[in-house]
Amino acid sequence: MISQKQSQIKDSILQGNLIKLMFKLSISSIMGIFVLTLNTVIDALFAGRYIGETALAGISLALPYVTIVQGFADFVGIGSASVLSRAIGSEDAKTQSKIFGNLVVISVVISFLLTVIGYGFGKELITLMGGSGEVALEGTKYLKVYTIGSIFIILGKACGKLISAEGQIRWTTISMWIFVTVNIFLNYIFVAVYDWGTAELALATVIGMTVASMINLAYFIFGKSFIPVSLKK
Repeated sequence: MISQKQSQIKDSILQGNLIKLMFKLSISSIMGIFVLTLNTVIDALFAGRYIGETALAGISLALPYVTIVQGFADFVGIGSASVLSRAIGSEDAKTQSKIFGNLVVISVVISFLLTVIGYGFGKELITLMGGSGEVALEGTKYLKVYTIGSIFIILGKACGKLISAEGQIRWTTISMWIFVTVNIFLNYIFVAVYDWGTAELALATVIGMTVASMINLAYFIFGKSFIPVSLKK
């Protein structure tokens, strides 16, 4: 048995204007890519302006691994959204009930592995990218803090993809802009006011994504989602 919300989404997909539907569903992905890119630009701006070119070079060397973390977030989120769409179409309530729990578990497992690799071999990874001396040191600081917070980055982004699959584009957009706002504010406090370094730039990103993750998790935990969520599971 599908809910009224699910029925409305299904009808809009099958009977609605395809062009309008395409733009509506693509907005979330476009905004997500834009916001994450903007976040990288913001970190680079604060690093180059307030810390120095060495910090900026170090962050640049950490970006490939940062991209891998974000790629796994898309892997979990888009896969979960695909399963949800097919479960709605087939009116498979049993599969729907498992989606959120599976998303959380897979996010935790992947982020744990990425954290072990990124934190344990951060210096080696930065060296592999061509870093040395002070540049490698700054890049390692940024990478280690970023990977420690990878659970919130993966979980927040993956949940956002699942929320978008329910048609709640506004919720996802708001949570992503809150992430950017928090990150900009903390970057200014940490670097411009207290004169801290690259590790704190990564910390600002992690805190911002933690806030966004809590907002997206609240969507499911407090019953905003039409898919069943079991805290026990």
